[in-house]
Amino acid sequence: MARRRRGSAPTPPPPIGADRAPVDVDAHEEAVAELLPGEDEEPAPTIVIEADDYGDAWPEADVPAVAATAPLDLPTAGAGGTILQLQGVQSGYGDIQVLHGLSLEVRPGEVVALMGSNGAGKSTTLKTIVGLLKANKGTVTFDGQDITNSSPEVLVPQGLVLCPEGRGMLKDLTVRQNLELGAYVVEDRSLIEQRHEQAFSVYPILKEREKQLAGTLSGGQQQMLAIVRATMSGPRLLLIDEASLGLSPIMAEDTFDLIGRLNEQQGVAVLIVEQNVLALDLAHRAYVLEKGEISQHAEGHELDDLKEELREIYLGKGH
Repeated sequence: MARRRRGSAPTPPPPIGADRAPVDVDAHEEAVAELLPGEDEEPAPTIVIEADDYGDAWPEADVPAVAATAPLDLPTAGAGGTILQLQGVQSGYGDIQVLHGLSLEVRPGEVVALMGSNGAGKSTTLKTIVGLLKANKGTVTFDGQDITNSSPEVLVPQGLVLCPEGRGMLKDLTVRQNLELGAYVVEDRSLIEQRHEQAFSVYPILKEREKQLAGTLSGGQQQMLAIVRATMSGPRLLLIDEASLGLSPIMAEDTFDLIGRLNEQQGVAVLIVEQNVLALDLAHRAYVLEKGEISQHAEGHELDDLKEELREIYLGKGH
């Protein structure tokens, strides 16, 4: 995989709403209905979703309490401001607190990697940003607006989209139909077709297999379809949860390369949570999350040192 340039981030896309008409809910319901089997057609088999598909949504028992520490000296927003900012966010599952005053930021057009081991709170962070988990304290700001505890259906039309762990394919729909559902907030049919072509140009195999059922794709192809589907609504910020999970090293590299191309070609800002240190090759900046708190921040050439440090922690010295 070619290493990314770690200079200035790509030019971000136009402001939110520049290419969106008001959402017609009834029209969308009709459009989705057309994609599903009719009364005379054989219904698709039931899709069983396992709890493991949702990462740390079901936490393991007895997460230890984390002692308060001095706040990390994190960088302030640059001249171009931030597109996403978390300040002092606390969140968790019931009585189990996972995030302990988390603060981080993403600037327009950049890729930020949030690294950490299992149970560090990475998936919890993304779910809290998009309102799938409630923030008990602190604020989440997107494009200058407080979105703390807003729901995903409110955030997607604003340009904030989550690509969750586990891919979430509708396996009995075709590749094209999955892409169509990713564009459910877009009314302009010509714009949807334009985004189809953008998707096919970024990952050409989707064009070759657009009529193929998503469930018959390989795991790596399904992951890439999930990422590209998340761009169909025209996000300004894409949140990606464990893109390399369960993939071979080659497919993981291809997936990171796809994310890099989306960032460079479409100007989409990306916050990616990962354990795979290869994610640092496409990042402009990175944070390390330990037990619900940011322990390190790196950018530029510091990312190389961080990559080696994390490699030793995860794999042992000498790997």
